[in-house]
Amino acid sequence: MTASQSAQGRDRADLRWALLLLAGALALRVAWVLAVQRRGLAFNDTSFYHQTALQLADGAGYSWLGEPTARWPPVFPALLGLVYWLFGAEPVAGELLNALLGAIAVPLVYLCARRMHGRPEAIVAGALLAVFPGQVFMTDVLLAETLYTTLVVAVLALCLVLPPGRWWSWAAVGLAIGVAAQTRGEGLVLVLFPLATWWRPAPRQLAALALGLVLVVGGWTARNAVQMDAFVPVSTNGAQTFWSGHNPSAHGGPTYAVGERTVTGADPDAPPRVKEIEDAAALRSEALDWMLANPGREALLVPLKLGWLLRGDSTALFQWVLPGAAGEPEAMSNDLAVPLGAVADAFFYGLLALTVLAALAAWRSRPVPPPERALWLLIAASLVLYGFVLYGNYRYRMPLEPAMILLAAPLLTRTILGRQWTSAPSPSA
Repeated sequence: MTASQSAQGRDRADLRWALLLLAGALALRVAWVLAVQRRGLAFNDTSFYHQTALQLADGAGYSWLGEPTARWPPVFPALLGLVYWLFGAEPVAGELLNALLGAIAVPLVYLCARRMHGRPEAIVAGALLAVFPGQVFMTDVLLAETLYTTLVVAVLALCLVLPPGRWWSWAAVGLAIGVAAQTRGEGLVLVLFPLATWWRPAPRQLAALALGLVLVVGGWTARNAVQMDAFVPVSTNGAQTFWSGHNPSAHGGPTYAVGERTVTGADPDAPPRVKEIEDAAALRSEALDWMLANPGREALLVPLKLGWLLRGDSTALFQWVLPGAAGEPEAMSNDLAVPLGAVADAFFYGLLALTVLAALAAWRSRPVPPPERALWLLIAASLVLYGFVLYGNYRYRMPLEPAMILLAAPLLTRTILGRQWTSAPSPSA
């Protein structure tokens, strides 16, 4: 057998594994979505995404209750609105969209692990993400986290497969990061991926990265300048998220501003979009003032925020999946939900322990390969972002789970299959 034939055989085997994992992940997520039936949406972020998608599907633009808004990033509502327009405005259609998006992350993880480690690690990593309970649970919730999780893995995959010396590779990654940032604002931290993976970029390459990013973020910023008469690169809700981590009631988890926060002298008859901008400015100002006035409390909040960030994956089930509209019964009995939640927590805390062990191993075996360095930087930046700048929330950690799986894959593979099955890092890494 020639080298070319051998390579083709490996490629076909990888394609078969990727498709098998995709099919299994999709079947499991679709089954979960169809099995869990809520009566109406709870009044939380899911209702905003649903109502905004309805407006888009009806041709009313990106609006809330008939008024232009920039409260949340636009990518997930736009995608959800397209699905509603094509298939009907039922939440289950959006949940099935999440099932597909979540399943797509699985072969992407397989691809990343194959490039970073080898086929055994890729199979283990892909299979673990396919069945990971928290990831499956959240597909049944109309939130942007499932899409954002897939985009995080997609950006890393681009950095592993595109030629680093080409300016268009940097531009393509910049575009992908822009889409991630317009899905969740913290997607901007993904610029760490090309910088850590490709290393020492030339000025032209940095310019191409910036151009791709600006094309996406700049387009939305221009829309907001016209519709909202304000500079809003991502969303106004970022001010609420920032305030939640820095206020007299802050306790590490989500808190909510109650009462009037509009700046002094605002016109009470101003349009809702004006009040939205002014409220956001007032919340940012109040949070900054509280930070500066309470440095001791700020320090004490950091471990509390990290504790909220690292809550078990049962949080997805009990906080997001089960509750429905007010007055309606929960979607599942406790007799089933409690053991499912226990399994989900065991999966996450087991993965967390493996990630800590992988961090110790990486520290001892420096230098760390570039793709792994990118993932460790993402985790470190996220701990700072959610442990200090914002606040801790299970939803914010969910997109880190594929990164943790990729980092723990070699150790997990050795544990499951034995050392003889592990692979040397791929030369492409």
